[in-house]
Amino acid sequence: VGSLLNADGTVELVTGKDLIISGSQVKGGTILADIGGDLNIVSLQDTDDYIAKNKNSGIGVSTGPSGGITGSYSQGKTNSTYASVIEQAGIFAGEGGFEITVGSNTDLKGAVISSGATSDKNKLSTDTLTFSDIENKAEYSASNVGVSIGTEKNITPNIGMPVSGDASSTTQAAISSGVIDIRSGDTTNLANLSRDTENASQALAKIFDKKTVEERQELAKVFGEVAYKLVGDIAQKYQKEKFKSDIEAAKLESEAKKAEENGKVEEANELREKAAQQKVNAEKLSVWDEGGKAKIALHALVGGVMSTMGSGSFASGALAAWINESLQNEIT
Repeated sequence: VGSLLNADGTVELVTGKDLIISGSQVKGGTILADIGGDLNIVSLQDTDDYIAKNKNSGIGVSTGPSGGITGSYSQGKTNSTYASVIEQAGIFAGEGGFEITVGSNTDLKGAVISSGATSDKNKLSTDTLTFSDIENKAEYSASNVGVSIGTEKNITPNIGMPVSGDASSTTQAAISSGVIDIRSGDTTNLANLSRDTENASQALAKIFDKKTVEERQELAKVFGEVAYKLVGDIAQKYQKEKFKSDIEAAKLESEAKKAEENGKVEEANELREKAAQQKVNAEKLSVWDEGGKAKIALHALVGGVMSTMGSGSFASGALAAWINESLQNEIT
């Protein structure tokens, strides 16, 4: 945990050795420092990681003509990681500015030497100067997968829609405008040093909330149940039309055969032509069968929308739904 040294007047920092300011802040109206060794200022990140796993299973027995044993198994996983600088470490001078002399190296890791004074009141003299930024990141993901065992369709996979989110920012090393005197080190990297200390922190807010993620998953689930039922109803309608075309084609083929046996060649040809048209129609409608292209495409569309509702990507949701529907056809 960082500490704070705060004074309205002048703060003097004097040591013949190294001075390390780690996750802490030094504040004063005027800051004077004479460091015999190195000056190391480093900002620290707050971290928060969350991992949850769950498993569910069930089994049921029903009686009657269509009875049998049914079962289900599912497992889910939620991961969240967070790391961000919240309180930027550094030396913060007021209107009196700062005068800092460092005997060896000054190193800033996502830290600042800041001042509320005009640039002529700010001076850093150091033998060498090094600095680096800190990358802040927050991300989370939640997913689930399962399988159902039924009496009619044997095994039905269930690949849930992933929910995810991410954000990032950069906490920069920075020194307020003023004189930077590098006595013997390389000065070429000074062009890459930020002088904007006011906007250097860029603290990242947490984006993961367990309750919100669960609500998004539930919302996506409800939408999916309604949408998938609609897809099923549409597919069933076309499957019935295909069945009728298959029956009609078989009927016409039978009538054509009888007509041919009775010497009615022209009538037989006409009947066969009609049967062929019915077969073509049935072939077109086959895209709505289980595992058919049209049915899979609509399932993928619904899966993509479900995923975006959960802050996931459309592509990942569509792919999960596509795999789910394709597998059902393979193992049915």
